[in-house]
Amino acid sequence: MLKASSLLYAIFICLVVSLICGSLILIFNYQYRLNQQFFLENELVNYSETNFLKVIDQLNTSQLSTNGSINSDDNRLTTTYSISKWGFYDLIKTKTYFKNDTIYKTGLIGSKTVNTKLALYLTDYNTELKIGGTTKIIGDVKVSSFGVEQAYINNQSFTGSRLVEGHIGVSKDKLPTLSLAVNQTVVEKELYYDELKNKTLYNSFYQPTIRVIVEETYDFGDIELSGNFVIESKDSLVIRETAQLKDVLIKAPKVTLNSGFNGNVQIFAKERVHVMKDVNLLYPSSIYIDNDDEEKPLNVYLGEKSKLAGGIVLTSKTYEASLNRLITIDKDAQVLGDIYCYGKTQLKGKVIGTVYTDRFYLETSGATYENHIVNGTINKLEQPNYFIGLPLFNDNTRVYELIKEL
Repeated sequence: MLKASSLLYAIFICLVVSLICGSLILIFNYQYRLNQQFFLENELVNYSETNFLKVIDQLNTSQLSTNGSINSDDNRLTTTYSISKWGFYDLIKTKTYFKNDTIYKTGLIGSKTVNTKLALYLTDYNTELKIGGTTKIIGDVKVSSFGVEQAYINNQSFTGSRLVEGHIGVSKDKLPTLSLAVNQTVVEKELYYDELKNKTLYNSFYQPTIRVIVEETYDFGDIELSGNFVIESKDSLVIRETAQLKDVLIKAPKVTLNSGFNGNVQIFAKERVHVMKDVNLLYPSSIYIDNDDEEKPLNVYLGEKSKLAGGIVLTSKTYEASLNRLITIDKDAQVLGDIYCYGKTQLKGKVIGTVYTDRFYLETSGATYENHIVNGTINKLEQPNYFIGLPLFNDNTRVYELIKEL
């Protein structure tokens, strides 16, 4: 006969075995759920990335609506997208979701001209382009039918072996027509600069745009702003080197960037933009002035040893106003990108890209000269193939590509 204690042992062993088996089942089930979640998240990430690139690719093949959605074949995953403007560039925002899991992606999109070596487009006003000193023009050019000649100014003759290292073609009597569509941002929130001094703020592009209002003439500094901000002033605005700005827009009639400033900004002015010595405007930065006032002088100045990666546009709708417009790239200053000037360009520094200008201008201690370049450089071939510049023109040779994720 079995003892009563044996039954208790048997029940205890069965209980232990049951607990072990139950634990194994729970562990297996939990591991299965983790694997399923991992694969789902991986699928969601891949689907988000694929559709983000698909939206960019469709910009090259068709006119997309500003809002839309893309569904997976089994309708489990959905990506919604929106396209708006952020300064010069397109801003694409996507949201990919499955049930409660969501992935957001935001990118700044630009366009570039493929298979072009154009370094200079100079409007044909029936006068030759004269170059002297150490001037280098590397790439194809389009100038008047009078061509390119050597200049001799201030005891400086042309020191190079070739006037232009590229093909010389004939331009037209006007610049190529711009097709810019700049900032269309809707501001839903306003803050005053005085409230934000000594603060560090980030605003996602999925949040409402914040306008930072700077009252009267003001030195703007001791602040760090990144993301979806528009800094606005109705007067002159001086950006000090103590301001840390990334991906923001600046709007004011007159803007000055103090020496030593380092940041990534797009500037929209009405009268002038002065970039002082040793300023570093990181990619993609840009300067834009559009004003039809024929009496008011408009100018963009890039100071000695300063750098800008992006581009500069100075324009209006009238020829008369163009006589009062000037872009100056000072000695040892450098622009990586395109310059478009419906006016005069004074080039003492270097442009790695393309210059479109109505005429050149040179001021020395003793005189001024039209259509002269002395000791300036334009080098289109040095521009990296992956560089994406300003979307200046609307033509079939331009392709949209991702500049950066935000």
